[in-house]
Amino acid sequence: MEFINLKRKKVLKNKNLQLLIWLTLDSEFKKQTEKLVSETLQLYKNAGASPRINDVWKCENTGDFLCGFFVGEMVGSALSAFQIYHKREPTPEEHMEIVGIVESYTDEIIEFFSKFNNS
Repeated sequence: MEFINLKRKKVLKNKNLQLLIWLTLDSEFKKQTEKLVSETLQLYKNAGASPRINDVWKCENTGDFLCGFFVGEMVGSALSAFQIYHKREPTPEEHMEIVGIVESYTDEIIEFFSKFNNS
């Protein structure tokens, strides 16, 4: 999958799909959201995982659970920050752009959290 930036447009190219997304987030908010994801992922890397996760949550794959938890936490935090920063709810397009920012870290997120999956 490849992203091509065209001023305020982003074209997502995939073998079977091409989407045109009009960018609606301002550059400062986007920069702060990228910083949030990057720095929080680094905190998780430094802290590791609680050995109690399987006992408490009864999950089969700790890494998958943590990955989902992390992504939800990042999207939720960014949406809350959007509401505070803009004093309104995001539009559906803005919401999806925030999700896209988090998804741009997919490889790094999966690489780290997959280490916690049960063997």
